[in-house]
Amino acid sequence: MEVSLWAIELLMKERAREIVQRCGCRLHETHGLPCKCKMDALSDAGMELHPHHLHRFWSSLVHESPPDGAKWEDHDATERGIFAAMVEDVYRQGPAAVRKASQLLLPHIRPQVAGLLEPRESEAPKGRPQPDGQCGFRAMSHVIYGDEEQYLQMRQNLVTEINDHRSIYEGVYLYRDGSLEATCHRLDRRTAGSCTQEYWFEEVDLLTFATLYNCAIVVYGLYNERTTYGYTVLPSTAPEGVTQPSQVITLAFTGAHWVRLYFGKVDGVTPIPHFSPQWSHFRDMLRIADWDSLYEPGRQLYVDLGGHHPANDDDKSD
Repeated sequence: MEVSLWAIELLMKERAREIVQRCGCRLHETHGLPCKCKMDALSDAGMELHPHHLHRFWSSLVHESPPDGAKWEDHDATERGIFAAMVEDVYRQGPAAVRKASQLLLPHIRPQVAGLLEPRESEAPKGRPQPDGQCGFRAMSHVIYGDEEQYLQMRQNLVTEINDHRSIYEGVYLYRDGSLEATCHRLDRRTAGSCTQEYWFEEVDLLTFATLYNCAIVVYGLYNERTTYGYTVLPSTAPEGVTQPSQVITLAFTGAHWVRLYFGKVDGVTPIPHFSPQWSHFRDMLRIADWDSLYEPGRQLYVDLGGHHPANDDDKSD
């Protein structure tokens, strides 16, 4: 079975990562590839990594033919001619493709502007919590209360939600924490101030937050210096009579820090990346099975802006 070289590159970088206790499972959640802790678990069990551990997307890519007029075997075809053909292809794909290609080329063509620092900002900029280990709870507290200092209350809200609906969240947290007791231990921290990684907000908590407050959460993240990703989390269930999320919340995640984004809309539509495999797996099929269809305009806008969706959003879980 053939597998994309990009997938192999991502897996090699993931395997080389150093983790303290948990890897965060971002590669599994966003790309359908085994994350660091999954690869370690396979190794500990004496098992080898096999293509069936990867989402089928990575073995179904279609390799395009060379650009028209470019003969890769012909030694007379210069690099300049090949590059010119690629540029023409980019132009034909439209403004979004041109913009994306320009962003990739800029650091190589004009390195003097690629490393410019951010403008000086205030000490407490809007939407950017301080990096004290509480940033995820601070960002969510700002969404609900308009005040990130209510982060301890936000922790308690999530603990109460989990304990009140254990049947919903037992499967959600089983792989991440091992048990709901371990999850509540991580969340139920009542001491203000900085905390260690043992008590951090994790991506799996987004599903609980989305369900508790009936909202859609869009996350844009940075996996490494070359790879960005985005995904959307919807509520896992909803009360009878509720037919859609009440709002769309946009966050950024750098791998160790959560930031709230204030994302502009285009004609009243928010760009919507693909839906989290976790939501696709644990959603209530009786009440919210088709909620993803509510966001088709946003999904198309995301593609128009240069993003892409996996081949099948409903099939990313192992």
